[in-house]
Amino acid sequence: MGGMPGLWPGLWNDPAVQTGLVPFAVALGLAALLHALGAGRVMGLALGAGFLAAYALFEGVVPFPPPAAKQKVFYLVAFGMATGLLIDLAQRPAWLTRGAVIAFPLACALWFAWRRLGGGLDLGFAASLIGLWAGGAMLLARLERLGESQGALTAGILLAAAALGAAGVAMLGASITLALSAGAVAAAAGGLALWAYLALVLGGRASPFGITAVLGGGGALVALAGVMALYTPQVAKIPLALVLLCLFADRAAERIGLGGGMLARLGGPVVLAALASVPALAAIGLAYLMKVS
Repeated sequence: MGGMPGLWPGLWNDPAVQTGLVPFAVALGLAALLHALGAGRVMGLALGAGFLAAYALFEGVVPFPPPAAKQKVFYLVAFGMATGLLIDLAQRPAWLTRGAVIAFPLACALWFAWRRLGGGLDLGFAASLIGLWAGGAMLLARLERLGESQGALTAGILLAAAALGAAGVAMLGASITLALSAGAVAAAAGGLALWAYLALVLGGRASPFGITAVLGGGGALVALAGVMALYTPQVAKIPLALVLLCLFADRAAERIGLGGGMLARLGGPVVLAALASVPALAAIGLAYLMKVS
């Protein structure tokens, strides 16, 4: 017992706890609280809040304006959450939702490249900017469709798989802080997905995954991928793009019949998670081969 007083501060300062347990617990707890308050429409707040809590603990208080590209991620996610919240409260008009999905990755690309725009862009950097915009818009649009049609459980599982894939690619690129930050996205998505799973199994109801979650959680992954693509040359770009395939694993899961009732409720998400891990592991494997070759 004598060592206990120093145990908790040590655990609290552990990066794995800050970027793993904290975002998971914040997302899970906030999702349950919002449901209890009858605010299920904006349950996506839990996802972005989990990531921001982890970021604040791990990186510290971010000054404004942020001096580094990585520090811009915090404000981009906060802006995305606020924008998504307004759209969700406005009943998600289609034109506004689609516009936000396209505009958010564009805002990321422009802010990341702001200092270089005046002096001219080289061809490689410009191509990376376009790739960030296109890939980010694809990721957010896919998440929005998943959330609209299947809810927080499917969207949360697939986002978690994609974020874990990006974390592995970043780790192999020797970018530990970006890997842990991507891991925080996965942990927060996992917390929201767990709540949605419990709600489905115990209550038979699907949990919403609004545009707040798309721009908060998906936006966090887009912003982190932007830092990796534009300012972290040691992170392999092709494997990073490959993690997008995780978001299409539901199509493969549909081909596996689990019947109906409780079996489908219990086993379906497990099968989906296993299938979503395949492209994530493939991306990590490709990044490893590119590193050692």
